[in-house]
Amino acid sequence: MKVASLDLGTNSFLCLISESSESGEINYLSDESVVTRLGQNVQKSGAIGKEALKRAEESFLMFKKNIDKFGVDKVMAVTTSAARDAENFSDLYDLGQKFGIPIKIISGEEEAELSFDGAVSAEEKENSLLVDIGGGSTEIAFFKEGVFRRKSLPLGSVRLGEMFVDDWALLNKDSLDRIREQIIKTLEVSFDGVKPPLKNWIAVAGTPTTLKAIQLKGFDPDKINGSSLLRSDVSLLVGMLIDTPLEKRHELKGLDKKRADVIPVGAKILDVLLEWCNIENVKVSTRGLRYGLAKKLLDKT
Repeated sequence: MKVASLDLGTNSFLCLISESSESGEINYLSDESVVTRLGQNVQKSGAIGKEALKRAEESFLMFKKNIDKFGVDKVMAVTTSAARDAENFSDLYDLGQKFGIPIKIISGEEEAELSFDGAVSAEEKENSLLVDIGGGSTEIAFFKEGVFRRKSLPLGSVRLGEMFVDDWALLNKDSLDRIREQIIKTLEVSFDGVKPPLKNWIAVAGTPTTLKAIQLKGFDPDKINGSSLLRSDVSLLVGMLIDTPLEKRHELKGLDKKRADVIPVGAKILDVLLEWCNIENVKVSTRGLRYGLAKKLLDKT
C-alpha cells in the first residue's frame, strides 16, 4: 500500500510518498517541498489571495505528477493555520479536488499531535518536547505524567512578520524587538507562566532545518536530521540574518531564496522559545506532520 501525505502549511507545501512493507515497516519513497506562501496577507485580508492560490495550483500539479508516477493508492492533504483563518478555504479545497487531492482543515492541536508522531521516536516519546515553528502558528507537544499535552500558539514567521513589519526588506532589530515582546506575552498567557518541564527538545519544519542548513552551508537532509542547534548558535544566526540585507540573504548557501524574507522572524521565534524555557540546545528533525499523517494513513489500511 502506497500513500501520499501532504502538509499544506502557511509558508510551504510538502508531499511525502510512503509505502508499507510486508514486515510492517514504512519505506519513504519521495519527499518534496515547495514554498507557496499560502498565508500571504491572510492576517490582514482574511482570505487566501489569487497569487497564493496560483502558487498552490502549481505545487499541486507538481505533486500530482509524482503521485501518479509512484502509483499511490491513497492521498490525503491537511492544511493548517492559514486555511483556518481564511474565509475562502473553499477555493483551495476546489483546487485540491481538481487534482484528486482531498484536503482537510485540522486544528492546531491535531497539527501538534501529527507532528509529534512524525518526528519523535517511540524511545524518545516520554522524555521529549516537540516544537513545530510554522508560517502561521507554532505547536508545542509533550508527555507529562503519562498525559499528552499539546498547544498551538499564534506565533508564525509569516503571521508575526505581517503584524510587525511594513516592508520585509527593512526588517531590523527594532522590528524583532517588537516581535520578541509579542512572543513572550503569548507564552506567558498560554502557559500561565509555568514553563514546559522537559529539556530534550526536537524542532521540526522549515525554520530549524533552514538554520542548520545555513550553518552547514548547504541543505543536506542526512546531515541535518538528528543534528543539534545550540541556543547560542540560534542567537548568532538571528544577528547575522538581520545584519545581512534581504538581497544578500538570497546568496546564503543553504537558504531557499523564497524563505529569505521570513527566516529572521522564524529564527527569532526559536531563539525566544529557547531563552524563555532556558533550553541550551535543540535536536533538529527533517520529519514532522507529513510523517505523522503517513503513519496514520498506513495504520488504517
